[in-house]
This record gives sequence, structure tokens and C-alpha cells, in this order.
Amino acid sequence: MSQRANPKLVGGFVLTAIALLVATALVFGSFTFFETTRKFVVFFEGSVDGLAAGSAVLFRGVPLGRVVDVGIRYDPTDRSFKIPVIIEIRPGVIARYSPPVNPTTELMKQLIDEGLRARLERASLVTGQQVVQLNLFPGTPINLQKTDLPYYQLPTVPSPTQQIMSSVDIAARDLPTLIKEAAAVLDRVQAILSPENESAIHTLLENAAAMMKILAADSEALRPLIGRADNTLGDIGQLSTHLDSVVQTNREESGRRSAIFARRRLP
Repeated sequence: MSQRANPKLVGGFVLTAIALLVATALVFGSFTFFETTRKFVVFFEGSVDGLAAGSAVLFRGVPLGRVVDVGIRYDPTDRSFKIPVIIEIRPGVIARYSPPVNPTTELMKQLIDEGLRARLERASLVTGQQVVQLNLFPGTPINLQKTDLPYYQLPTVPSPTQQIMSSVDIAARDLPTLIKEAAAVLDRVQAILSPENESAIHTLLENAAAMMKILAADSEALRPLIGRADNTLGDIGQLSTHLDSVVQTNREESGRRSAIFARRRLP
């Protein structure tokens, strides 16, 4: 017959195991059981591949929290799919070295107006894991999604990879048009340089060269005439100066004679 297990011994073993599990969770979980946290929701454009529950939330590289959940939201009104990412932030990380401040909704609006945004960044090129990076991006648009989730929403900005892919996608969409325009330009150039127009272009160039020679010869012939015109203008200037002097002398003489005539008429 098998010996019956001691209930006290089994109970003590279970309690010890539970205590060890709690202690391990407290040590390796950074004491999050007793720390105040706040949850937010963010909506990222495009794929969130590499992001999962437990992924880090950073502010300029400093661990600030973690991703709680990543889901899919379907809106039947416009038949669109959105990916809500619920993040959990520990305000104590900021309060530890900051003056006392009450993280109200008004303060969050002010930070968002100053550029507080969330974006995806790759944590490892090998594993493809991603993190949520918080930072200030002044001047960027405030992109908010319509949602009824019970979390305050933080706006997002595209990641550097998404920006590059978007530029590549735009260039790929414009490529056929650019190719068509380039082909049209080449066709026009080929039409201008066709054998039918080659002789006309050759004649046009020869006429232009002949005209340049004629203009050069005429400029040599006109150079003496231009010199004589300059001399004539100089003579006209001297004559004008002489006439001004004569007019001034006559004016003074007329004034003198008028004064003498006036004195003679006095009784």
C-alpha cells in the first residue's frame, strides 16, 4: 500500500512555489505590480511586423514602458482596418528625476502640440524586432484616428523605413509617366535630326555663319563713322557751352543798359 501524502507538506510546498513565482516576477518585472502605470493607444500606418506584447516603449532610447497588446480593429462604416497598439507607460521613470507635476489631459495636449509623437523603430536587424519610440517632432502633423477605445491616443509619425518605402513607392508610380515623357522627347529629337531635316539644318548653320561674317565686316566699316559721330557730339557740346556763355554775357549787358536808361528818365 502506498503511503498517503502529508497535506501540510503539500500545502507548504505550494505556498513556497507561489512565493518564489511572485518574487521572480517582482525582481525581473522591475516591480511593476506595485508601480503606477498609464495606458495609451497608438495607430501606426502600414505593417507592425516585429512588434508584439512585451516590446519596449522608449523615450529617446530610455525604457519608459512596454507594449501591452497589438490588435486589429475593423470599422464597418468605411470597411477599413486599423491596428491599435496599447502601450503602458510608467510615469515614475520621469518623476524620479523631475519636479512634481500632475500628468493631466491638458498637459498631454500641450506635449502633443509641442511635437510628442510615437513611431516604430527597428530594435534588431537580425531578429526584426521593433520598439515604440517616443520623441518630440515639432512641426509634424497631428495624425489621430477616430476611436472609442478607453485610452488616450498619442499621434504617430512614419518610421524612417516607412518614409523610404513611401518615397520608393511614389517613384515607382511615377516611373511609367517619366519613361513615356522621356520617350516622347527622344522621338522629337530623332525627328529633328532625321535625314529629311539634316540638309535644312546644315543650310541654316551655314547661313548663320555667313551672317556673322557680314556683321563682323560691317562693324569694321562702321567704326570710322562711329568715331566721327563721337567727334560731332563733342563739337556740339563745345558749341552749347559757348552759347551759354554768350547768353549769360548778353543778359548781364541788357541788365546794365536797363539800369542806365532808368536813371536817365528820373527827374
